[in-house]
Amino acid sequence: MKKIGFLLLNVAIMFLVACSSGKAGETLDLGYKLEPGKTYTQKMKMEMVVTQSAGLQSSDMKTVMSYDYFFDVLDTTGGIFAMKVRFGDVEMRISSPMSGEILFSSKEGVESTKNPAMPIDMSKMFQQMKSGTFMVSMDRRGQIKDLAGVDSMMTNVLSSMNLPEELRGQMKAMFAQSFSDEKMKEQFQSMAIYPDHPVAIGDKWYALVHMNSFAEVKMNTTYTLDKADDVTATIGMESQLSMNMNNIPLTGTQTGTSVVYLNSGWIKEATAKQEISGEVLQGDVTTKLTMRNTLTISE
Repeated sequence: MKKIGFLLLNVAIMFLVACSSGKAGETLDLGYKLEPGKTYTQKMKMEMVVTQSAGLQSSDMKTVMSYDYFFDVLDTTGGIFAMKVRFGDVEMRISSPMSGEILFSSKEGVESTKNPAMPIDMSKMFQQMKSGTFMVSMDRRGQIKDLAGVDSMMTNVLSSMNLPEELRGQMKAMFAQSFSDEKMKEQFQSMAIYPDHPVAIGDKWYALVHMNSFAEVKMNTTYTLDKADDVTATIGMESQLSMNMNNIPLTGTQTGTSVVYLNSGWIKEATAKQEISGEVLQGDVTTKLTMRNTLTISE
């Protein structure tokens, strides 16, 4: 279960990505301009490689996770976007020297790995998540005003799996550290990347994200409006990361590029790369932990 928790932390960190817009010679008042009755989609793929090194020994664990999200815009009164969020297909692929390759998927026709060491059937859980929804209210800058329904969604998902009561309680407590109203609201802070003033190409603005799921994470990001045409804008992103996981201090950087639509502010495509590392002394042995993560987003 510790491995699952660690993976969820990585997912939560990788969820902090950005978008923006602008045209040469103009200043633009950027922000989301979502239309009521319309559905916006996001396909996210996260590749995470964790390396642990101690002395001459080193081991890697690679995880690839894919999520499809659907954002149904229900109302835009007063500049607040009320959205119902649904999961599409969810997939997790894990490769490590100890366990070989493990695959969990919600997709029909995909044969998932049967792993007796896992306390729950992750593929079944992913399939059940597709039937759940939660609500998000967001302003045009991306500030999350309210988020509700994740707690009840995960309760329903775990209840549908007919787990023993004790195990169901353990799973609920573990997943609540990432999949809960409070924690998802923290993760959705990544959408609050628009400036509170008009900007032109070459201008910079800043955002600080703080979350506390499996570890305390702080991300200080500088955005630069690089270029734009009549349809899209390209934004550069540079971040400084710091976190504390199980009393292990970790630091790192994130760089990325996002292309967004000018008419809606929604992401067309984005990439982000992270390099995070830290050391811990256990007796006379120093163990180095390195995380190399890549996120891609598309429609």
